[in-house]
Amino acid sequence: YKSLLYVKLGIWLMKNEAVVENKYKKVIEFLNKALNDIKEKPKVWHYYAIANYYLFNEKTENENENIKINLLKKSIESFAKAICLEFNSNGKYTIQDLLRFLDLWYEHHDSKNIEIRECLEKSVDIIRNKDWILIYGPILARVEQKESFTTSAKKILTNLARDYPQILIFPLLVARRSNVTVRSKIASRILLSLQETHQDLINDARLFADELIRVSVLFEEQWYHGFGEAIRYKHEGNMQMVTYILNTLFNNTTKNINKPTINETAFFYHYGATL
Repeated sequence: YKSLLYVKLGIWLMKNEAVVENKYKKVIEFLNKALNDIKEKPKVWHYYAIANYYLFNEKTENENENIKINLLKKSIESFAKAICLEFNSNGKYTIQDLLRFLDLWYEHHDSKNIEIRECLEKSVDIIRNKDWILIYGPILARVEQKESFTTSAKKILTNLARDYPQILIFPLLVARRSNVTVRSKIASRILLSLQETHQDLINDARLFADELIRVSVLFEEQWYHGFGEAIRYKHEGNMQMVTYILNTLFNNTTKNINKPTINETAFFYHYGATL
């Protein structure tokens, strides 16, 4: 009963908007006492993680480094525990905790401190696919040039695509067209691996995506944008890129010439001879 009172006191203080000296430190003390007896409640770990997270952010560069590292580790571990203890994948705090954990992971995955890196690796491994699937979009969006993060993210996305192919197929098709080379390559590799077991699904999704683009992005828009890019490269003296852009536009325009849509027929009627 005393532990429950400590939980209520810690959460009340956490939500209290009044200015309280050492607020987050006191919240941590209350919840620490509660966690001696209550270790299976995701709500407790959720608030405990947030308190450590906020207290870590309050620390300045002049603070003791070991204290900051300890706060960060506790925040990471507590978010992971809160996520794993939540029975329902769409629990009240699950997505909040996943997004905060993702931010910490992305920001500190290449930390110089080996303890933080090991803590992140262990925490990433214990989070289930049924939880990761809730934030596949933010994960995919963060796949850029940070190699160590990208390697782990690719592993998670590959596992998600294997377990939830219907959910991941269209985001991967979009990512495959991304201007970010790393993201495009990873999406292409995951789709390639999926073809072994879900070839019909991928073919149908590609067909649907291509047809959707055909009816939503008109040839006039593509050529207008392409001419703008080509003119910019021409002023820079890069005629190779000008040729590449125009060839790409022409190939895309004539790819489905045997089965044109109404808009494509109108485009060929007005501009076909000129092109």
